[in-house]
Amino acid sequence: MSDREASTQVWRDYGDIQKARMLKQRELMAEYDNTVYRPAIKELTERCARIGHKQGKFHSNGLGASWFYCNQCGAIMDRDPPEAE
Repeated sequence: MSDREASTQVWRDYGDIQKARMLKQRELMAEYDNTVYRPAIKELTERCARIGHKQGKFHSNGLGASWFYCNQCGAIMDRDPPEAE
């Protein structure tokens, strides 16, 4: 195997290891995310919306959609075009 092929294989193996780790993390955190994390973030975002989001960083996906993030809670706000939601 050439050095280039060996290097390419190391890179592929690294990707496989990282992917397996990510999938295991998702599996282990799924119940917590569904029962604790996501409901808490939803409540926080709704509370922030009631007092007023604070416009933060601008983002564009390069495909014609753009939006701002809220500086307080991280919610996406002011999407353009709105149907990108």
